[in-house]
Amino acid sequence: MTTKPMAERAKPRSPIAAEFAAKAAEVPTAIITLSQPIARTGGGITELSLREPRGAALYGLNLREVMQGDFQAAMALAQRITTPAIHAGDLANLPAADVAAITGAIGSFFMSRQEKEAISRMMGEG
Repeated sequence: MTTKPMAERAKPRSPIAAEFAAKAAEVPTAIITLSQPIARTGGGITELSLREPRGAALYGLNLREVMQGDFQAAMALAQRITTPAIHAGDLANLPAADVAAITGAIGSFFMSRQEKEAISRMMGEG
């Protein structure tokens, strides 16, 4: 999983789009490269961008279940925060490794900076 600012991935085409892109650039994202593409007309989806959820994306979900990595809760949230947009059927057909990567990325959005640093140290990354 890699993280890129939204501004590096899309160039706005109008002043309104530029303002929206500037606000979107402030939202942390996680990039997931899928082990198998999701079939779509015009070509498969090989990469998903998950943006950090805001309050509206969490509406109606059990936050404890989302944070614990519950499959149904995480996949319901994933449908709301992925670009390109994906559907329940897409998620249901993903390999386990891709589901785990998506669930892990969602979980990381709920971690403090200190928790992320501790995990990096434990993994020998920092």
